[in-house]
Amino acid sequence: MLDRAKAIELAGQVERLLIGATDWSMDRTGYDRSIAAITAAFETAGGAAWGDTLGWVVRAHGFRATSTSGPVSACRNWISQVGQKGALLLPRHPATNIGE
Repeated sequence: MLDRAKAIELAGQVERLLIGATDWSMDRTGYDRSIAAITAAFETAGGAAWGDTLGWVVRAHGFRATSTSGPVSACRNWISQVGQKGALLLPRHPATNIGE
């Protein structure tokens, strides 16, 4: 289910964690720690972040993004999607949530 408020909160947290994902060729330890923290943040939020050399997928709160460039790009795509699609989601009246 789409949850705009929680997605925006997670997007801010992931954006801050991406700062630590410096160029892996310069600091592989910092990069690995940052990616582990990002993966944990998505899992804590009830989502997931996973991938391999063929690509990465991140999902949480009804938003999903992918990238063949790695976890940093997948996270940036997810954050962008939350910003673009999340802005289009208008709050609904509670009566319209019956049965969800």
